[in-house]
Amino acid sequence: RYTSGMVDQQKSVELTLSGQVVGVGLRQWTQMTATQVGVAGWVRNNLDRTVTIHAEGPTETVDAFVERLRRPRLEAVRVDDVQVRDIEAHGYSGFSVEWN
Repeated sequence: RYTSGMVDQQKSVELTLSGQVVGVGLRQWTQMTATQVGVAGWVRNNLDRTVTIHAEGPTETVDAFVERLRRPRLEAVRVDDVQVRDIEAHGYSGFSVEWN
């Protein structure tokens, strides 16, 4: 396979998920999935019953992670909307569940 020798492009996004996303195991599933695919960042519940996720890593990996979040494989979860915005990377080395 031909490669150009360029380093993978990096991407950093913040997502806000709404629907039935709080109290259903989504944060733990998100952490597990991020660790499996190699995305760094964090996930947290918000007071308005949405979930915010910061994800960074290679562009293709982050894009695939975002697609998984649109349809998580959790029976009790229902994602109605996913807002995605590009943000500046913070250089996280792992993926954590934030508690507020």
